[in-house]
Amino acid sequence: MGFFAYLLGTDSKSPGAHDIAKYRHITRNKIYQILHSIRISSLTKEKEKIIEDEITKHLLSNSTISLKVIRRVLSDLVREKSINNIDKKYIYQAFEEYFFNNKENN
Repeated sequence: MGFFAYLLGTDSKSPGAHDIAKYRHITRNKIYQILHSIRISSLTKEKEKIIEDEITKHLLSNSTISLKVIRRVLSDLVREKSINNIDKKYIYQAFEEYFFNNKENN
């Protein structure tokens, strides 16, 4: 079974697998840039600010956060009706792309 998990990319050791629990460095300015670069019609400046503030609250003292924490924060905002599921999906994808394409975070 381990062999097939490796081939399908579901094994944590497979090359395509990403560890969403790993804490990675990000600055508040980069959070702002990521949110500002997303083009979603339902994402207003006010919502961007709410998301930025909520994610920033969860940064550790060394400016690190995990994708798992970001996903939880976004899910909480969906539950509070601050953002919708589509916003959550695209915002999460933007952070995922940043973390996995940024060499210093791998």
